[in-house]
Amino acid sequence: MKKIAFVIFARDKEEHVGLAVRSVLAQTYSPMDIYFSDQGSTDNTLAVIKKEVEAYNGPNKVHILNCPVTEEKGMQGLTAHHDWLHSNIDADFWILSAADDIDYPDRAKRTVETWQELDYHPLYISVGQNFIDPNKGVLEANANPHESGWYNAIEIDEQLIGGSTPQAWAPELIDKFGDPFPKHALLDVYVPWCAGLTNRFYYLHEIHHAYVRHADPNNTGIGNRMNMVDKDSDEYLQLDEVARYQLTHNMSLMATVADDMLTELTDPPQDLVNATSYALHQMLGHSASWAHQRHLLNMRGVRPICG
Repeated sequence: MKKIAFVIFARDKEEHVGLAVRSVLAQTYSPMDIYFSDQGSTDNTLAVIKKEVEAYNGPNKVHILNCPVTEEKGMQGLTAHHDWLHSNIDADFWILSAADDIDYPDRAKRTVETWQELDYHPLYISVGQNFIDPNKGVLEANANPHESGWYNAIEIDEQLIGGSTPQAWAPELIDKFGDPFPKHALLDVYVPWCAGLTNRFYYLHEIHHAYVRHADPNNTGIGNRMNMVDKDSDEYLQLDEVARYQLTHNMSLMATVADDMLTELTDPPQDLVNATSYALHQMLGHSASWAHQRHLLNMRGVRPICG
């Protein structure tokens, strides 16, 4: 019997975490280990998790963890949280979610069934998701792709497959491309890309996850901060410049990992050659966009947030 872990990352999500916890505890798959990991929340997130878990009497084993790595926040903090959990959870396959999103009851069941039924095990499985408002009204479903199947790195990046929070992966993938992850990697872009480079990324075209769109003043991620400020303001320009830098740097990481794989092989597959060229081209495009945004800041006499 393979060991399955359902892992929830939490940090200052008091208002939303109860619904997220209940959705995971209501999963129809068993047996598996469920991990709720709090990363130094300063609100009542941990208390809400404990209250919901105390009421659970289902078949799965539930663990509440306290991640001690709390210095970094935003995306860097999430990366550090992943690294810490990778060293503290023993499982053959992880299903991951966020403490402010919702997983529909059969997500774990269908993910595990897919993992077991394919001719060879994927290193990464993503599922379809809805985008919903805080009242659970569906705003839209993810648009791409339109069918289940194996996808390569370029298709993953072009169609934005596997991003956000409906991720599931084998620790083998992290052993190869992480442990630790690059500090400034955007994991919902970087990790699917790496899985695509190995030709072991599978997308299941079924809706099993809901991403809740809401303003979150406690979330220091660039995207949420940009959503909370006037688009004509200097602050928005500063944040946009940082976001473009992050994309440039992340594409550099993606190009590097593809090139490293390419140089290790005497007869590399064409998919890997194409992915390396694609990543380098995208990196140059993002670099130009970042440079243009930095120029706009200079023209307006606005000091960049970084540098």
